[in-house]
Amino acid sequence: MKERPMRFVLWLLAVVVIFLFVQKGHRISQSGEPVAFLPGGSTQTGAVTIRIEGDLVKPGVYQFVYNEHAGTVINMTVPFLSDYSCLKGVPLNNVYSGDVLRLKLHNSKGPEITRLSMSVAEKMLLGILLDPNKITAEEWQQLPGIGPSLARRIIVDRQINGEFATIEDLERVPGIGAAKVKKLERFFKCS
Repeated sequence: MKERPMRFVLWLLAVVVIFLFVQKGHRISQSGEPVAFLPGGSTQTGAVTIRIEGDLVKPGVYQFVYNEHAGTVINMTVPFLSDYSCLKGVPLNNVYSGDVLRLKLHNSKGPEITRLSMSVAEKMLLGILLDPNKITAEEWQQLPGIGPSLARRIIVDRQINGEFATIEDLERVPGIGAAKVKKLERFFKCS
């Protein structure tokens, strides 16, 4: 009879611990501040997802409202940098999903920002839709069902016949049929 109450106490303890982890992990960061982006969460419609890295207080992946100015985005991670006009490299215009902003503050020439692009694999993990007209042969191979020879055929077709207006245009590439397009369409923005 003593085994049953002990199981109940252990079960109750496990429920309490799980509840505390769920509450702590969903709404606030480790430092106790609200989070700007929750990994594993769904991408909001109309939101922009970027990665900010470099000499920052809070590097990482951020999601924010479309048409946000890069200076505002950088201010989320470098709140003490008030003069964005001194940044060199990329003009501080709108940022787009899949962009990587690299900020270098400790430079002899002053602060510098560089705009890069996330890898296709990172975009797929974050749910950022891809543009079939900007993917290299190596990046095509990261998609399910695309090997090296098919990736080369896609690139050659794009060079000869022009850009893909819709994802269904991939069917013009030898070796890609409607079934393969159906499997790939969730990764692309033009359909």
